[in-house]
Amino acid sequence: MSARRVIEHALRVYYADSRNPQSLVDGLLASYDAERVIPPLWVADYDSAPLTLHLTREAARAACDDVAKVDAHGKCWDWRTEDGDTDRQFWTHEDDDRSTGYTGGAVWQITVEGGEKDTRGEPSPQEGESTHPAPRPGVLPVDSFARARKRSAVAAFFRCARYGHGEAPSMRDSA
Repeated sequence: MSARRVIEHALRVYYADSRNPQSLVDGLLASYDAERVIPPLWVADYDSAPLTLHLTREAARAACDDVAKVDAHGKCWDWRTEDGDTDRQFWTHEDDDRSTGYTGGAVWQITVEGGEKDTRGEPSPQEGESTHPAPRPGVLPVDSFARARKRSAVAAFFRCARYGHGEAPSMRDSA
């Protein structure tokens, strides 16, 4: 059961004695849903810099502009929207503003779904650490254990065949 359904049920029970509980609950849930809307984020990507997240397109473009200033060496640049929603930064000719090549800067919008898990409070994995649950160290799963036992029996058979039945027990004790 989702958290929203639990809240809806609790509100229905709490306001059951009201004149119009349904409209009251619907109004409260509508305001709850409006508060949970996550605004879109803008990603600023420049080839020689790490990705950064921004709340507005202008802020993301400004971040790319800051990096382009370092790479410009007297060149000029501008922006154009390509692929419907991706802004690309390009070098321009200083006389007539025609494009002379891309700077490596790009800005695009991403949205975060409300159902996605927020992992900001959890400790992040360290280098070399797995992010998925693993079996306890030193404990083989049942299938692996059964397979190892069968292979051990086969190996014992070949030891007996090679050294004779009388020698095999002493070899097992020494191994």
